[in-house]
Amino acid sequence: VRRQDHGKFTLRQSVMNTPLQIGTKKYEHGLGTHAVSDIIKPTYLELRDRAVTLRTAAEMLAASPGDASLEAARAAWVAARQPWEQSEGFLYGPVSNLGLDPSIDSWPVDRIQLDQVLASDLELTAASITANFGGGLRGFHTIEYLLWGADHLKTADLLAARPREMEYLVAATGALELDAVTLYYAWAGEEDYGATFAKAGKAGGIFFRQVDAVQQLINGLVDICNEVGIKPHPARFPVQLPEFFIKFLTAPGDFVLDPFAGSCTTGEAAERQGRRWTCVETVA
Repeated sequence: VRRQDHGKFTLRQSVMNTPLQIGTKKYEHGLGTHAVSDIIKPTYLELRDRAVTLRTAAEMLAASPGDASLEAARAAWVAARQPWEQSEGFLYGPVSNLGLDPSIDSWPVDRIQLDQVLASDLELTAASITANFGGGLRGFHTIEYLLWGADHLKTADLLAARPREMEYLVAATGALELDAVTLYYAWAGEEDYGATFAKAGKAGGIFFRQVDAVQQLINGLVDICNEVGIKPHPARFPVQLPEFFIKFLTAPGDFVLDPFAGSCTTGEAAERQGRRWTCVETVA
């Protein structure tokens, strides 16, 4: 769906139909295909690359502790966090099937068990953390805790005085990098989830129709909206209502306009039925 803001109004338009010209790019293979190639894979690629940068920054901090190297590691954490947050609109497929979501983003940190590990003589490497530790001992929030402390008052001198924490930090960032690499290639490989998702409606695809892939995309966005407390439009009607009239009054490929779109249920119904559509709603 393409969104444009025009003063008081928001315009949403279908990008499912083929071919649709947007700028200089033609969307000829369906929204599911282009969601993988233009959104999901680039987001996970950025996460992978920024996880590498974070691990490198942690190694530099361990080799040369100081205010500058600590701030560089913190900045790398913030940068890596951004594509992960953006990816939470598509927390299905490998991130769920491979258990990577809890490994990357579990909260809260298990500080009691972490202290026990730090007090032990257990070898701390990216591989050992990946193999032995659950979400409460790895991922973004564990790294955040090690970089900032519980009160966000940790200094470079304090971290330098705790070499075991520094060792754990390097290992945890390495484990995050491994997870990010696994996640990216699960979508980017020629025979992996991303390839079968992109084949929606074709032989070898995991969805029988392109619209089923579109529905998966919509469901992912709805799930994250529910998680963060974004409420649906208060005057929503069931999708079956516009779907009935679209089937009755239009044919596949026809154009549907809803000037009072609300939460864009008409657009969803039109998308399901293979119609082009535009929805308009006032911006609150």
